[in-house]
Amino acid sequence: RDGPTRAAETAVFQEIYSLMTFNFGARLRLAGGLRLALVYRQEFQVPYAIATQNLVGGNELTIRIDARGLYTPHELILGAALERSRLTLNLDLQYSFWSPWAGPFVRVEAELLGAGTLAPPLPPPRYHDTLAVRAAVAGAVLRGTNFSLWLRAGAFFEPSFVGDQTGRTNQLDGDKIGLGLGFGLRWERIGP
Repeated sequence: RDGPTRAAETAVFQEIYSLMTFNFGARLRLAGGLRLALVYRQEFQVPYAIATQNLVGGNELTIRIDARGLYTPHELILGAALERSRLTLNLDLQYSFWSPWAGPFVRVEAELLGAGTLAPPLPPPRYHDTLAVRAAVAGAVLRGTNFSLWLRAGAFFEPSFVGDQTGRTNQLDGDKIGLGLGFGLRWERIGP
C-alpha cells in the first residue's frame, strides 16, 4: 500500500501457534539387573503458510506458500540394560517412521488474473522407515568409600531414510555412524 510519501510500503502479519506432541515411556526392572524400556515419540513438525496479494502493473498476483519445517517422524524405541556391580551394558533399537513424510519441499501456488493458477508439482517422496541400533558399555574403573569413577563407550548406526534418487531433485543424506567415549563420577552420599 502507499506510505506517507506515496512510496510502496509492505506490511507483514505473523501469527505463531504453540504445538504439542506426546512422548510416552515405560521401564520395567527384572531380576538379575536387567531393565527393559519402551518409548514412543510422536512426530513433530512446524507448519507455516504465507499468502500474499500483490498488484503488479495493475494486475493482481496472489502467491501462496505452504510448508512444514523441523520435521521429526514417529519413533518407537526399545531399550535394554544389564547392570552388574562394576559393569553396565546397554542396547537400544529405534524404529523411525519416515515413509509417510511428504518431504522438505515448499509448495508454491501463484494465481494471476487471466492466466489462472500456476502450481508446479512437488517431487514424489522417496522415504523409507529406518531401524537404528545403539550400544554402550560403562564400567567402574576406580571405587572409593563413597564414590566411583566410570568409563563409558558407545556406538550407533542409523541408515539413511532417503531412497534411490534418480529424479531432477536430489537430497543429501547418508548412513550415520557414531562413536562416543566419556566418563562419569558417582557419589553414594554427599554430607552426613
